[in-house]
Amino acid sequence: MSNQLGAAASSYLRQHAHQPVHWQLFGDDAFEEAERRDVPIFLSVGYAACHWCHVMAHETFDDPAIADFLNQNFVSIKVDREERPDVDSVYMAATQLLTGQGGWPMSVFLMPDGRAFHAGTYFPPEPRQGLPSFRQLIQGVHDTWVTNREGVEQFAGQLAQRLEQVNDAEAQLSNRVTEDSTDADKTMQLALNVLTRQEARTGGFGQAPKFPPHSALEFLTALGSTVEGDRTLLDRTLRVMALSGLQDHVAGGFARYCVDEQWLVPHFEKMLYDNAQLLRHYAHASHLASDPADRELFKRTAQLMVRWLVDELLTPEGAFASSLDADTVLENGEHHEGATYVWTRAELEHLTDFNGPLKTLLVGGSVHAPQRGSMTFADTPDNEELTLAFSRVPEDQDWSAWDQARPVLEQNRAKRPQPARDDKVVASWNGLMVRSLAETSDLLDGENTEHAELARTLAINAATFLWKTHIAKDTNNQELTVLRVSYNGATDNAREGLLEDYAGLALGLQAVAAVTNDHSWTEKANEILDASLEKFVSTNQGTTLVRDSTQDPHATADQAVLNARNGSSGVVILEDATPSGTALLALALAQRARPADEATLAHLLNHTDFVAARAPGSAGMALAARWKTRGGTVREIHIAGGSEGERRAARRVALLAGAVITPTPSTDATRGEYAAGPAGDVRIYICQNYSCMAPLITVQELTTQLQKLGER
Repeated sequence: MSNQLGAAASSYLRQHAHQPVHWQLFGDDAFEEAERRDVPIFLSVGYAACHWCHVMAHETFDDPAIADFLNQNFVSIKVDREERPDVDSVYMAATQLLTGQGGWPMSVFLMPDGRAFHAGTYFPPEPRQGLPSFRQLIQGVHDTWVTNREGVEQFAGQLAQRLEQVNDAEAQLSNRVTEDSTDADKTMQLALNVLTRQEARTGGFGQAPKFPPHSALEFLTALGSTVEGDRTLLDRTLRVMALSGLQDHVAGGFARYCVDEQWLVPHFEKMLYDNAQLLRHYAHASHLASDPADRELFKRTAQLMVRWLVDELLTPEGAFASSLDADTVLENGEHHEGATYVWTRAELEHLTDFNGPLKTLLVGGSVHAPQRGSMTFADTPDNEELTLAFSRVPEDQDWSAWDQARPVLEQNRAKRPQPARDDKVVASWNGLMVRSLAETSDLLDGENTEHAELARTLAINAATFLWKTHIAKDTNNQELTVLRVSYNGATDNAREGLLEDYAGLALGLQAVAAVTNDHSWTEKANEILDASLEKFVSTNQGTTLVRDSTQDPHATADQAVLNARNGSSGVVILEDATPSGTALLALALAQRARPADEATLAHLLNHTDFVAARAPGSAGMALAARWKTRGGTVREIHIAGGSEGERRAARRVALLAGAVITPTPSTDATRGEYAAGPAGDVRIYICQNYSCMAPLITVQELTTQLQKLGER
């Protein structure tokens, strides 16, 4: 055997192609080799932007002695979790059951048939902080395999059965129906109460590390200003993140998380899926926030994110790369986490007018001692490396000073070594970004249309690429398949996507249909949704079943783990860093508002009442879909005629009210069900429960009518 990663498309896999470990690709060949040799499998899972993956790679997998031991006694498999989230989710569940926590790099030891029996995450080269060295670990696993094979077999079987029980428990959430399942207002208030109690003293939810609470934000943004109290909670959460070290104030975009309670020191990797979700929240909040100063902060945050997408993540084909690395490789070859992003007081004083408002506006956290708390640049030693954050919501004089300083800092930082980019294009994450950009193009429109027009162009171009490249059809042009990843504009050997890829892409195309008033995008989205229902949803004796992959599960008691060999994963209801496939499907089905979808949609949202009173931060998108359909179906807005400015203003009002903008199907706006006025002037139709009100003739009338409907 030899290292098989050299020809891999994945940049993460290629990062390990030079190593003396005989890495194999995840697949039948590797499992069959383990069975032939009767040795266990060492499965290592990570992703290209992962700092600790780089650390373990250098410390451990580059070591010839460790590689030799692995090659003699194991079959070693490398997995890019972004290519294979199905594999990652199964073995992450095993890791969490065994250790009580998870993360990457993930290190799992398997039977030759795929069942896990031991797991962990990062292991150091020498024993440290209660962890054995990786050398001790693999020696211990090998010794146990040789001397107590029967015990290993027994434990692997028990763990597989436990994983199956966990999988079944999550699937059963979809059948949890409470007595108040028809009272959406009560459900939303329950969820809001829980989130309010869970809010941390320093903002967000939970203790350090501090992650952007995507699911909660999706729910709170959907509520808008219609439920008393929710606006304050949402604004506080968005404010603390926009001011914090989580946001890159110089170039834009948000890091994955902050390591400290004060939101000052980020884990520097930037992921597409984080920014795809945060962009629309900030765009919405730039209109709805209660405080004008917050609205300005949120607008600037969204604008800077749009520019950052163009500068940092836009691929030549018009889609978006998956991530920027946490590490910067310095000229001497050393990996240094965050080296591109940190500043010293001496640098700031040299580059900016630091004795003005910037001296008190800018604060930071020490990357070497993140628990030391907030530190002002004015009080730090010249060469103390600090991240950069704002100490307060900027006022006019602060923005004026920052607008002069930021381009200078950006130009200086561009001269530094830059983090690597993973050019992998992931269908679901790009679908989420297309959705955000399309909505942002209407929400940022105003006196300065530069960012609005840029967002619109980006959304359309990315949607066009995704439909052309990530959609495959059979020879009869009947069966549609969404491919999960592409590299350099090609999907050669790409696997079929999961439910999240189908539904996430459909949501993106729905948003493009709305912003362009082009019904062909609606038709494309519906093709994907129809394929989703065909592939992932089935009905058996009146019971609706949903799964996240299209692979047929093995009929065995150990199926939860064994399915991973074929990429088959069970239903995922709860949401995490990204929405679950079921939540994405629920929202997309809700937005197309078809009677035929109602039974499936109700099933997908069954769990919302149960989860709302317990863990609403794990079901935010499902709760958003539930809120949109609280009147029976979603509130649809059709806009005919008028100027582009009138149509854009009407779309903005509809978006902020949580309504769905549906393109008019007629190519002639003066005829058909949704007709323009006699002289082609604007007519706006509000429709719900498959019937429409009399047309409105001004955007102000739309605002007034939606406010009245929201009060009911």
